[in-house]
Amino acid sequence: MKVFEIKNIVKIYNMNSTVLKNLDIEVEAGEFLSIMGKSGSGKSTLLKIFGTLEVPTSGSVKIDGVALDYKKNSILSELRRKKIGFIFQDFYLVHNLTAIENIILPMLLDKKDYLQAKEKGEELLKNFDLEYLRDKYPTEMSGGEKQRIAICRALSNGPEVILADEPTGNLDSNSSKEVIQAFIKLNKIYGKTLIMVTHDPLMASLSKRVLFLKDGQIEEDISLISGTQKEYYEKIQKINKEKETDFLDHLIQ
Repeated sequence: MKVFEIKNIVKIYNMNSTVLKNLDIEVEAGEFLSIMGKSGSGKSTLLKIFGTLEVPTSGSVKIDGVALDYKKNSILSELRRKKIGFIFQDFYLVHNLTAIENIILPMLLDKKDYLQAKEKGEELLKNFDLEYLRDKYPTEMSGGEKQRIAICRALSNGPEVILADEPTGNLDSNSSKEVIQAFIKLNKIYGKTLIMVTHDPLMASLSKRVLFLKDGQIEEDISLISGTQKEYYEKIQKINKEKETDFLDHLIQ
């Protein structure tokens, strides 16, 4: 089943800056897709279009086979609240709330019963081995701990899709490993459809498919079909390095 069908998407800012150019992308339920590319390639804009946070200039977006109507803000808000969970590079935890309070906040905003929300929050803390953080505030957590609490928060309303924007971008290597393990759990155990923007070839190699964007267009679309995970990682790393070299050559010319 296709969760997303993007057809001929164009995104133009200020009438003279075309960020996305006639993109066609389909994402299957349960798929783990990574999006890579240089800054300015259109990665974050594309992720926002998946999340209904950006309106394309032209083209169509379908979610579960239904075309989005961008004039119906209430429907889009409900989609974001119930269908899609967001994970950001900067965590966006509420600093004066504890871990459990941050996790259940989306459920309370959705007018869920407090005791049921609290029970769900406790379950998420347990499933991600974070019970020791239950009553701690974000200022008492490491970067990796904050991101894993943010992952629990993204799961709180039971979304089918998780969108992540550079989830390890602000983390050291040890914290990144913790988040990597959490993402594996999200996809393999929870069965979530994951779409992730990343600069990190190691993070990208967790996914079964990687799109490389350049100047708002898909330059490469590779999948883990055969071979080992290590070979797949090395292929991603090689393509990414080639893109960096091309970028440097362009700057020098």
